[in-house]
Amino acid sequence: MGGQKKPTLSALRKRMTRDQRLEAKRRLKEEKEKEKGAFPYPVDKRIEEEAWKVITTMKYVTPYALSIRMRFKLSKGRDLLRKFAAEGRLELIEKNRELEIYRPIIRR
Repeated sequence: MGGQKKPTLSALRKRMTRDQRLEAKRRLKEEKEKEKGAFPYPVDKRIEEEAWKVITTMKYVTPYALSIRMRFKLSKGRDLLRKFAAEGRLELIEKNRELEIYRPIIRR
């Protein structure tokens, strides 16, 4: 019979500005995610090699154990271990939601 009424001009204008604002916010969020990258913490080679020396002395390593010995944040230790595993220097033994356990692969 009647169907839905047409929106007024002011309602259309409000909807368009809201859509534009949401689109800009979405684009900004996507740009931030691209900038973040896979390895968010800048680690210089010295810290990386020092961490590798610590890891090779251990039978197994967790992000917590590494972060305690190296005195940096847990998330930095987790990312560093994931980077070593991606390079093939560590073997992932066990992983669940809370914990990742790695074994160093020592090539002689």
